[in-house]
Amino acid sequence: MAATQDKAVPVRDAATLVLLRDGAAGLETFMLKRGTGTAFVPGAHVFPGGAVDSADADPTVYARCDGLDDAAASARLGLPQDGLAFWVAALRESFEEAGLLIATDAAGGEPDWDDPGLQRRLAAARTALHAGETTLAAILEAEDLRLPVTRLRYYGHWITPKGPPRRYSTRFFAALAPSRQRPAHDGVEAVAGDWTTPGHALRCYRRGELRMILPTEMQLQLLRRFPDSASLLAELDAMKRVPTVAPDRPPSA
Repeated sequence: MAATQDKAVPVRDAATLVLLRDGAAGLETFMLKRGTGTAFVPGAHVFPGGAVDSADADPTVYARCDGLDDAAASARLGLPQDGLAFWVAALRESFEEAGLLIATDAAGGEPDWDDPGLQRRLAAARTALHAGETTLAAILEAEDLRLPVTRLRYYGHWITPKGPPRRYSTRFFAALAPSRQRPAHDGVEAVAGDWTTPGHALRCYRRGELRMILPTEMQLQLLRRFPDSASLLAELDAMKRVPTVAPDRPPSA
């Protein structure tokens, strides 16, 4: 995995997934509130996301990705290899932090998410994944599930400026949330989670009712321009180049 570094703090690769749905008031996104004891942005409202792990580049999980191989994913990110790990990481973080697993069955159809047995097994798997006792590849193998990675739209790249104790090179993705699954914060890194319209989240932020960092605020500013998920995803599909925002240097476009 490629990682930019400065002399003091290494820059870790990361992936964030902006989950979407259409609500009565328009486009909504699922946001989490991080616990006050977390090392990175404690108490802030964020989207599901985190560092890319070595297990995200496991060939066995790549083999369960549909619609995009590593060569094509890496080319899109401008990396020599393991670009697909960012898509995998975004999906894994969605499952870990928000309890939403974007996956299909072996035939490419929707699993029976209402099956109580599947729900129990996935709940146990989520706990084990958080504890480092299993991997996403093992969960997919056990349930014979596949990752429809093309449901994720890659649309943004933010690099943390020099100064903070942790720095990330974060790729942003957006995807429709599974309609037959209920999101739930993990109770470990996140202490709350809920659907919100981008406009409502921004108003609360400006009133000082919630905390967020600049990349989160800017994603909400983007989302609020669209009345529904279809118009947003169409706009992202039409993007010809994904910009990199790095406060230490001029933005690319």
